[in-house]
Amino acid sequence: MSLYHENQRAAAGGYPASEVRTGRGVGRTNIEITDTVTVELPARSRLLHVAPCRQNPDTHIDVWFEFPTQPTPMRVHTFYVEGTGHVLVDDAVYVGTVVCPNDLVWHVYLDASTTAVR
Repeated sequence: MSLYHENQRAAAGGYPASEVRTGRGVGRTNIEITDTVTVELPARSRLLHVAPCRQNPDTHIDVWFEFPTQPTPMRVHTFYVEGTGHVLVDDAVYVGTVVCPNDLVWHVYLDASTTAVR
């Protein structure tokens, strides 16, 4: 934890008497900027944030997700990456918007019907 975060925690009243572990973790994957992308994530993952990929910011998008730390099956997730003005896929759920360094803007959607457990 950085000194900045330590100071924030101290200003907020310090540390709790004992740490409470939630059985959750945060993971990151990246997806290519293309119409449809399929990746496997742990079942019961919750999508948190999208941003330009740090290694390839004009061609890939980083996706952060919260996942259960106990063993869980993998689940297929299909993402749609749409530009502004593009026609959207019916019943896709909005995840977030990414502004890339090349000035292109991409909107990421999840096809909730494809998240079947494998």
